[in-house]
Formats: sequence, structure tokens, C-alpha cells
Amino acid sequence: TDEKQRVKKYSTFIESLPKIYKSTLHALLQHLYRIQQCSHLNGMPSEKLAAVFSSCLFQTQGQTPQEMSVIRDLISNYVTLFSVNEDQVQQMETENSFITRWNEKKDTAGTQTRASGDLIFEVYLEKREPEQCCLIKLSPSMRSCELAETALSMRSDTFKADDLWTTFEVIENGELERPLHHSEKILEQVLEWSALDCPSSAFLVIKKFAGAKRMAGGKAPTDPRQFLKSDYLKFSDGSSKLLSGHKFQDKYVVLRSEKLLLYRDIKNTKAEKEIQLKMVKCYLGLKKKLKPPCNWGFTVYTDKHQWHFCCDRRETQISW
Repeated sequence: TDEKQRVKKYSTFIESLPKIYKSTLHALLQHLYRIQQCSHLNGMPSEKLAAVFSSCLFQTQGQTPQEMSVIRDLISNYVTLFSVNEDQVQQMETENSFITRWNEKKDTAGTQTRASGDLIFEVYLEKREPEQCCLIKLSPSMRSCELAETALSMRSDTFKADDLWTTFEVIENGELERPLHHSEKILEQVLEWSALDCPSSAFLVIKKFAGAKRMAGGKAPTDPRQFLKSDYLKFSDGSSKLLSGHKFQDKYVVLRSEKLLLYRDIKNTKAEKEIQLKMVKCYLGLKKKLKPPCNWGFTVYTDKHQWHFCCDRRETQISW
């Protein structure tokens, strides 16, 4: 087709450019390509971008239809012209998704995002204090263990090799925290903060986690689907019904066959509530507004519900 022939000629011309010119053109077209990918939000498709930038890229006035057509072609065919691989394309799409979702949340909730367009995040070491902050660029492929290693390497302190440093996702103004599995992708978790009432209250912190050592040293069950754990815990679903309020009630809680089951008591055979474990996230801690009867507990999040459990001591909390 005519477009394929034009793209082939563009490629030949681009390859003939001096290295610094080619790199500059690459950076500019990548930026414009990403802008036009969000044209449904910013109203700037490649045609409008070409009209704006053609005068900058040509030594003539740059406003003729032919010149604007060339710039439009360069923007639209950026991936082909610069042999951008699939992983890089996916990274741009993920970063665009992140930026637009946070901006949408900011517009509706009036919150401020701390992430800049190049996805540089504040990551804290041990506690959320200015002097403990590291600025780290998150790529879509960065996993929890890599983030922890990067943050530790940026500090001049020395750390023991056998210390198990873990990345924690902290939400609800520090009331809830979740130790991330070492293989979890950080950016995927951060993207979900846009669903929070106040995304800017969430942050990442790297710290030692005693529970990680216990889990690492323990023997894994042959079949995790048959894992069984049970105990009486105080439970609340956080509802504000007139009769129950936020009152915590005793429930017999069973973890079995990849499900979390709630019974009225140990004698009952039919669960009052159940949920598939693969559908949940479990956070250490409880919201203070629920007025929990003890200091230890954990919160189970699903897309639609939040379950709150009180524990009698710290060891029970970590065990669950």
C-alpha cells in the first residue's frame, strides 16, 4: 500500500540521520505517540499534533498539507519506524493507564498524586519519614523483591545478609499494611490505589518482616488446597446497620480448600459466609473507626466487601 511504501522511505531516511538527531527524533515521536494514544481524553489525535509540530520539524513554514501529513505518519507509525519491541509498547500502555487513572481519580476526589509522568515514586525505608525516603522509578516489570533490593542499595547503611526485607503496601493512612509476595509486580498493585477514597494516603515501605522468616523456614503443605486452620475470632463486616453498628461478633473461622469460611460456632455444619481466597487481599491491621475490641487483627478485602477480624495477640495475627 501507499502507506507501507511511505513508512519504508521514512525508515531509510531516519537511519541516515546522525545518531544525535535520530535519538532526538525518537524521543519526540515517542512522546507524541503516547499523547495521541490518550486522544480520547486530551483531544489531541495525531492530526492535531502534526499541525502543531510540523512547523518545528521543517525548515519551511511547516503548515502545508504535505508537511503535516509526514508528521502524522511519523507519529502514527512510531512503533514500526523505531522497531519498538512488544515489551516496550506494553510498558508505554501501562504507564499511560497509570497516569490517566490517577488523574481521573484526582479530578473526582480532589486528591493529589505523588507520581510524576515518568513514574518516579517515593519509597520509604522502615518508616514514613522524609529522611527515610528514596525516589525510585518503577517499571511495569519490577517485582517486590527487586524494589526492596533497589531501595536498600541506595542507602549507605549496612544490612545483614540474612535479614528478610519485605515491601509493604500501606493504605488507609497507615492503618492497614500488606507484605507483598516477592514475585508481585509493584506497578500493578499501585494502579489499584486509584480505587481508594484517598489514593495519596497510600505508600510503599521496605522493612524487615518476622513473618517472612517464619514462612520461609516452615515446611509447605503437600497440597495447599487441603490446608486447614481454624479458630474463634471476633468478626465485623463493617456494615452500619442500625442494630449491629460496627459491633464485632464471635465467629468460628476456618481456612480450608482455598476458601475462608465463617460459622456461627464450631458445631454448625453450614457456613454463614464464604469467600474464595484467590479473590482477596489480606492486610495486617484494622480501621480505628470500627473501634475494634483489641489491638491486633487483619482485614480481608474483596472487590465488594471488607471483612475485619480481631486477634487476641500479635502471634495470632501474623499466623492468620
